[in-house]
Amino acid sequence: MKPEFLYHGSPLNLKILIPKQSNDGTELGSKLGIYACEHASEVLTFAIPKRWHPDNPGGRRVWSQLPDGRGLIIEHGTIDPFGVGYIHKIRSANFDKLDTKQWLSTVDVDVISVSEVKVEDYWHMIHFSQEALAANKLRYPSNTLYINK
Repeated sequence: MKPEFLYHGSPLNLKILIPKQSNDGTELGSKLGIYACEHASEVLTFAIPKRWHPDNPGGRRVWSQLPDGRGLIIEHGTIDPFGVGYIHKIRSANFDKLDTKQWLSTVDVDVISVSEVKVEDYWHMIHFSQEALAANKLRYPSNTLYINK
């Protein structure tokens, strides 16, 4: 059964979602469209803004979700610990189900409402590779942020 609403995570606060080419290295995750999920918690890691490191054309940004979807692993890149991302609530009318979690639309979708996601509220869910942690400490120095990292 199709739910009435779906959720889309983005580091940008948008009023209209436009199909974009995705590429996660799999056939299912590399389609042209708008990906969404039934629960806001499932798109949280997409809302958290991630930066390339170094911040230039040669920079890299590689990340993944923990298998249970309750955390973010940063292999390359940085995250502003005080940054903000967004979860967009949208109608499901133009979406087709891809798998147990993902839905896809190939047409523009109007956003019904937007919830702000503060990185600091989810900092405990972010895990860094040694390289990414060093880059993050360089970009966002702190005596307290990285104690448990």
